Amino acid sequence: MISIFVFLRRRIRNLFSRKKAIAIVIFTILVIIVGTIAFYYAEPVLPSGQRNTFFLSFYWVMETITTVGYGDIYPSNTVARFVFFAVIILGIGAFAMLATEISAYLIDTKFLEFRGLHHTQLTKHVVIVGYSDAGEELIKQLNAHGIDAVVIENSVDVSTIRNKGINVISGDPLSTDTLKRAGIENAYAFVVSEKPDELAVMASLKAKEMNSKVKVVSTCTKFEDYDIMNDARIDSVIPLSKIHGGMLANAVIDSNGVSFLLDLITEDNGISLEEISVERDMPFSELQLDPSERPIAIWRRGKATLVFDQSTRLAPGDTVITLRYRKSS
Repeated sequence: MISIFVFLRRRIRNLFSRKKAIAIVIFTILVIIVGTIAFYYAEPVLPSGQRNTFFLSFYWVMETITTVGYGDIYPSNTVARFVFFAVIILGIGAFAMLATEISAYLIDTKFLEFRGLHHTQLTKHVVIVGYSDAGEELIKQLNAHGIDAVVIENSVDVSTIRNKGINVISGDPLSTDTLKRAGIENAYAFVVSEKPDELAVMASLKAKEMNSKVKVVSTCTKFEDYDIMNDARIDSVIPLSKIHGGMLANAVIDSNGVSFLLDLITEDNGISLEEISVERDMPFSELQLDPSERPIAIWRRGKATLVFDQSTRLAPGDTVITLRYRKSS
């Protein structure tokens, strides 16, 4: 209901307030110009004895219409007082209306932003469809690399998202207006996170239609849709079911492996490659590895061996390459 009210209010303001604001600005400028010229000729010498100038007359007009009234310059003859009457009646009214229009514009802008109905001014940013824990982590990672993000969400109260410092647009991700407000034409990437595959395909096609250069990334909830989504102009498809299933299987078969993978994903300090030199003949199972290390290759006589197991024989001169995550202190 609020969205409909704001939409109608914006339409009405677009039709009437723009012309009204322009007219007020022009009228205020005319009052200032005419008042300055009139006071200059009506009061050639100021009561202080100083010769009047256009700048001093302009100064007097501005302090009069803004009701500051320092009293350092004032009319001292009948003609100048008539100029004062005209300026104070016309000028204060015009200035008050101008101040009201500016205040209304600022309040309206803040209200639209609070409700997620504003237009983002970002460029080279990432537009994310759908807010979730994964989306929040995505924003955190993007911000860490200096990349701005905008979330499109229409199923929750966007003020709760905005209160977390996240730029959020309220609306249907399939709507042209919503995508424009999210700045899709100037976006670097478009991400659909944990939404139904059908919506992901339609939203991605819409984004590509509005910005053919945008990079589209989407999650795939059902693996049978994986090939379809790859053919739908989506640059990168993340099959959640496959990844989740693989993680669960690894947790059952090799709990150390999945724990290591989770450490890599959640570790803030990053990962590094390590080398272990082999000094004697032995099976791979006897190699002493740190719990934070995972072997990924054996370097032997200038060639890398990627396929090996615990029974693989190691010889002097071999180098085992491991992936190691750095724990935070």
